Amino acid sequence: MFVERTRDDELAAFMDELLAEESADFRRRLVTALSRLKPEQWEALEAVALELMKDPAAPAFAPAHTPTIEEEARAEAEQQAQLIYQQILSEKRAAAGMLSESSGPLAGGGTAKQA
Repeated sequence: MFVERTRDDELAAFMDELLAEESADFRRRLVTALSRLKPEQWEALEAVALELMKDPAAPAFAPAHTPTIEEEARAEAEQQAQLIYQQILSEKRAAAGMLSESSGPLAGGGTAKQA
C-alpha cells in the first residue's frame, strides 16, 4: 500500500537524492542559488510564483519586444518632427519678439533723441 509522505519528508528525500549526485546539474545549481537568497529576494520569487500560478500557460518572463523597421522609423520620425517643431516655434517666437520691439515707440520716427 502507498504511504503518503509529508512535505518535509518529500523535501528531505529530494535533498538526499540531490546531495548523493556528483554532477552539477541544473537542480543542484538552482538549489544552491536558492540557498543564498536574502529574505526580500524570497518575497520577489514568491510574487513571480504566484503570478505564474494564475496562468500556468503564460511564460515566466516574456521575451523583450524587438521593434519592427516600421516602428523604429515612426519613432525616429516623431523625434525629428518634435525637434523641427521646437525649432520653428523658437524662430517664430524670436520673430514675434523682434516685431514687437520694432513696433514700439522708439522704432522708426519715434520720439528718441537723435545725436
